[in-house]
Amino acid sequence: MRTLRCITLFSLLALFPAPALPAQESSEAAASRQLLESNMKALNARIEDLEASNHSLRLRVDDLRRELQQVREETRKLADQSAVQEQIRRLADSVKDVDSKRRADNEKVLAELGKLARQVAETPVAPPPVPRVTPAVNDKPAGGEPRTKVPSGERAQTSEKGIEYVIKSGDTLSGIVTACRAQSLKVSQKTLTEANPEVNWNRLRVGQKIFIPLGN
Repeated sequence: MRTLRCITLFSLLALFPAPALPAQESSEAAASRQLLESNMKALNARIEDLEASNHSLRLRVDDLRRELQQVREETRKLADQSAVQEQIRRLADSVKDVDSKRRADNEKVLAELGKLARQVAETPVAPPPVPRVTPAVNDKPAGGEPRTKVPSGERAQTSEKGIEYVIKSGDTLSGIVTACRAQSLKVSQKTLTEANPEVNWNRLRVGQKIFIPLGN
């Protein structure tokens, strides 16, 4: 602004001729000189106003720059926060998706277990196999009654409630009962005689068939 002031001053001086000596100064020249001085003062005042305004503008520009920098910083922070919020949202969506799949898998497992349980409940349970025994006469001990045992190669016909047994040589009522009990069958002489009322246990015949009831 000082340079501008100097240039303006020299320009005005060039427009007006140099004043004459005081003795030769006319009234017209004096008026011109006064007008020039007045214009110079007004111009200087205007220049000072422009300088003050320019200074204020510079200060305002500095303030605006600082505000712009703050706005940029806040915008960057908001952008970072927005990115974090987006990551949190995606993570929450992933958690919901995993939880939904987990519940669906649990429902499938429960459905399969229920189906398996129904199949097991509807499957008929087979009755335990009926043991088959075929008492036979073993070697007679000295001075005693013939002992009965179950041979491994012979089996008798069976029914649901008892066993049909074919009398072998040397079989007796007590020997048959002993052999049955050895097979964990709950048989007694009474149950055998009651199940076979037509049999003469004192005269058993080889090939004769008797019925051995199975206890509960």
